[in-house]
This record gives sequence, C-alpha cells and structure tokens, in this order.
Amino acid sequence: MNFSYVGGGTVSFYGCFKYRILWPFSHKYNVGDVVYYLPKAEKGKLEKIVIKKVHVVRSAGTVGKPIFMYKDNYNSIYNEYDLVWEGEAILIARTYYEIQSNLAKLAINPCREW
Repeated sequence: MNFSYVGGGTVSFYGCFKYRILWPFSHKYNVGDVVYYLPKAEKGKLEKIVIKKVHVVRSAGTVGKPIFMYKDNYNSIYNEYDLVWEGEAILIARTYYEIQSNLAKLAINPCREW
C-alpha cells in the first residue's frame, strides 16, 4: 500500500505563550552506565565510574555543537573522551602491562634482539 498526502495552508498563533525547544542530541553514555576512566586505564589501573547525570554544555565556543559532561556518584565531572567501556579499558590496561614487561626484559638482557 502506498499512502501519500500533501498539505498546505498556514497556522497563525496570537497572544502570549511560553515555549521550550527540545533538541534531540545523542550521547555515548546514559545514566546508570558503568564506564572506566581512560587516563587511569592507560597507566594499568581500572577505575570504575557509574554515571549519575549527563550535562549538555552549549556555548559560543563550541559553535552550536553540544559537549556532554558526565557526573558520577561522587560528583566528579568527566568529558566524553575521558571515558571508555569495560572491554576497551581492559585492553588498554593489558597493553600497558605487556609494554612494561617487554621493557623489563630489555633491561635484564639489553643485547637481545627484538
């Protein structure tokens, strides 16, 4: 079945009224998600964060593009690029420990070829 409808005309509003525009923004993490702090994962530690609130920051400096800030249960605020999912954090921490173990092996036997 094919339905099509073409409408036309005008709508006029008169008087005083309040309005609020809601812009549909999509962000990476939602309230209640468990994420991990990226700078700590890069040093081999896993810091779990539970998101309590999502703030949308819009200013003239962002040229209309929204920036999302996430607040955790301890009222710390994080940028979207500072947070990663669990799998990414484990992979980053594991890579850190592999690099550290390779550096330790090199320090023990500096003449070894890689």
